[in-house]
Amino acid sequence: MKGTLRYMSPEMLDGSLNLVSWKLALTQADVYSLGLLLWEIFSRCSDLYADHQCPEFQVAFLDELGPNPTLDELRSMVVENKLRPKLPRDWNKNPQLFKTLWETLEDCWDPDNEARLSAQCAQERLCNLLPVPLNLLAEGTI
Repeated sequence: MKGTLRYMSPEMLDGSLNLVSWKLALTQADVYSLGLLLWEIFSRCSDLYADHQCPEFQVAFLDELGPNPTLDELRSMVVENKLRPKLPRDWNKNPQLFKTLWETLEDCWDPDNEARLSAQCAQERLCNLLPVPLNLLAEGTI
């Protein structure tokens, strides 16, 4: 396996990645990583915090495992204990936004790779959170 340990999916960490259907398996592993990256990005989004002050950037699992986690540490945390990044307390400022965002993150990093969202579904959920349709922003009409 190649990749950054911190962002490896549970099935990559425990060696159970289905190489028979490797294209789908790797796509779903990427969705797990996407969930972690989205958590990092949204953790820096000041609009999610009541005081509009977000904490300094940190990667997923930094508090729990430090800057250089080992394969065994990640396997224990992610595979055996099924832990995921913690929810920032201040995100509950907007309950509906919070609920949709958190459900999307949880569905991206589901322990069962077959239960994870597709990347397209994650995109659709996130686009539905925007006050202005993304296609209008991209077209420059707004």
